[in-house]
Amino acid sequence: MSGQTTHTLKSLFTADVSRPIAEEAGFAQALEGLKSVGGVPAVAAGGLAGAFGNALEEMLSPELGDILAGSWSKVAAVADALERTRSGETAMFVPLLDHKITARHLPTVDLVCAGKAVASLAFDIGVTFDLKGVELEIRQGAVAGVKAGRAAAQAMLGLAGKTLLQKTTPDLALPGRLAIGRAG
Repeated sequence: MSGQTTHTLKSLFTADVSRPIAEEAGFAQALEGLKSVGGVPAVAAGGLAGAFGNALEEMLSPELGDILAGSWSKVAAVADALERTRSGETAMFVPLLDHKITARHLPTVDLVCAGKAVASLAFDIGVTFDLKGVELEIRQGAVAGVKAGRAAAQAMLGLAGKTLLQKTTPDLALPGRLAIGRAG
């Protein structure tokens, strides 16, 4: 996989994944939202921006390929191809109809001040992928890539029932082959 870009949840919220998510335009608004709904004591507010930025980086680190592959592995034809290629070098291709994949992550961040927990923040990260005309490449018991098709995604980061950040990608034509995972 050398030379390949790894796409994570963060890549749905920012165009430049090399920059800290805290530098995104919506971060200041998200931080203010966090202060207002999180019950953050004044004594902890000073270090909140750095801690929140670090927590966001960690929360948005799951790879999109892992999220998609986990969902696709539940499809009978894909599960069969995963099993049939597990011990061999043969690749299998599984065409999928137009479909949506919805994933939700509910991470929590505990704010600690002077060794004492002062607040526990329950986040909500939701993502929906709208995929059309994709074909999965299965190798060595894993989804190795996606061939052809189109994809769009919607992503949302929330806290305490409030949406802090929300992004929608344009409908994109997938490249000839998009590598996914270790087998890619």
